[in-house]
Amino acid sequence: MRVSDLTPGKRVDVMDLRVIRLISESSAKVYGRPRLIRNLRVADDSGECDLSLMDPTVSPSPGDLLRLVNGYVRRRPGGITLTLGKFGRLEVL
Repeated sequence: MRVSDLTPGKRVDVMDLRVIRLISESSAKVYGRPRLIRNLRVADDSGECDLSLMDPTVSPSPGDLLRLVNGYVRRRPGGITLTLGKFGRLEVL
């Protein structure tokens, strides 16, 4: 799957992306628990989009190649965002 194929509500089985930059890092309470939220700008050869990670297990840097498995697409102000959800995972290649 490619960035140009993404539409809100679509599931992403496997997608390889390159990190362009860190957009933001913040903390928020979700269900009363403090959580770390990291937003990244990612791209492939067809376009760019955002990737939102909650309590990330990896710390990707600009230039890193990532593999997103079992993610999904959400509409956010300013475009679409990829997220991992409950069953998704992210690997640094």
